[in-house]
Amino acid sequence: ADRLGPGKTFGLDELLDQIGAVSGPLLLAGAMWLRAGDDDLARYRTAFVVTLVPVLANLALALFARSRFPDPSSLAPKAAADVPVHDARALRLYLVGIALLGAAFVDWALVAVHVGRSGLLDEAWVPGLYALAMGLDGAAALVFGHAYDRKGLRVLVLAALVLAAAGVLVLAVPGLWAMIAGIALWAIALGGLESIAKAAITTLVPKPERGAAYGRFYAVLGVSWWAGSVVLGLAYDVSPAASGALVA
Repeated sequence: ADRLGPGKTFGLDELLDQIGAVSGPLLLAGAMWLRAGDDDLARYRTAFVVTLVPVLANLALALFARSRFPDPSSLAPKAAADVPVHDARALRLYLVGIALLGAAFVDWALVAVHVGRSGLLDEAWVPGLYALAMGLDGAAALVFGHAYDRKGLRVLVLAALVLAAAGVLVLAVPGLWAMIAGIALWAIALGGLESIAKAAITTLVPKPERGAAYGRFYAVLGVSWWAGSVVLGLAYDVSPAASGALVA
């Protein structure tokens, strides 16, 4: 991150993550399709055996990396700049903003339910839409990451606006194309949240304290996303438009 910039680094991290999020389900679906004539138990057994391959490859790569680079901090440039002090007030304000973003983020489960109930698309399209969304998420994360290294935290404001538009289009605006556009914006906003939101910690907290800061970041994001999902789900049972309005 010291060499490439935190935005580019976390953007690349999210892109690689989403390559797995797209290819994994496709690999599993392919394995089950090859056993289409067998009973469900045999098909699931085959699918889980297939998914064991990338798991073992991941462990092997982790062990290889540990043997090659036992001290990851040695990879950083010797003269790398660091945040001089921990600004506790700035971090608290930032985490409040992250909590609001997390609470407003429509979980894919609610999107999938809405697609099914709307009758605009067959539910069989839901996994395909998710795979496409994950691909767009990864590409958007890379773009947001590059923008963050040039413009700083103001790029997160753009991600928040995209998130608000996504919630309104998916849940509150009728019509197939509004839904598809909303899902695309949802994926773009997720790419921003998964890249620049994490990269910002590096500009607020010095290296020795970042482990604890990231722990607080994920705790705040996870709890707020869960609480927001509960509220949005309850609002959706009243009216999808009301749920979309809450996001905005």
